[in-house]
Amino acid sequence: VRWEAVRAGIGSIHVHHWLGDLVLVLSGDKAAEPAPAAVSEAGRILWAMDGSLTALNAAAWINQLAAPGSPVDIVTVVPPSNAAAEIQDNDAQVWSRQAESARRRLKPDRFDVLVHVLHGDPGPTLLAFAEEHKTGIIVVGNKGRSSRADRWAGSVARYLTQHAACPVLLVPSKPIE
Repeated sequence: VRWEAVRAGIGSIHVHHWLGDLVLVLSGDKAAEPAPAAVSEAGRILWAMDGSLTALNAAAWINQLAAPGSPVDIVTVVPPSNAAAEIQDNDAQVWSRQAESARRRLKPDRFDVLVHVLHGDPGPTLLAFAEEHKTGIIVVGNKGRSSRADRWAGSVARYLTQHAACPVLLVPSKPIE
């Protein structure tokens, strides 16, 4: 029992016996785990923004994990469309407003933030941007679909994790507390 407690990281161990060996209570203090390394240690942060609530939740993760002064690129990719030019222009404006809304979720004056609105297939476009700007980590919302749904619908998050040369932080739908 002591070995399991030591393996679990419990520093001081106190064993109490009641009724012989029928009941055993193990108590102790577990050493605090080290704080996670700042995301900024990896370099530039690419925040993939599609305007979804899950993607917007990434702001809390960036605010908590990235060091002050970290460069953050908020990148929105407008997917290809066969719609009329006026509709495509309107769509680009909507995507741009979503990216600006994301910027406002970051702590003011804490990061060096740039907003980019690109056009193309989201996965490959984000990867090309990451390579061109020497991104250290990509932060992307993960809607938590099943692998079966990803095979049918495709998933930017899944694509990035399979093809990115840098780490990819998948932000869950549930906000960080």
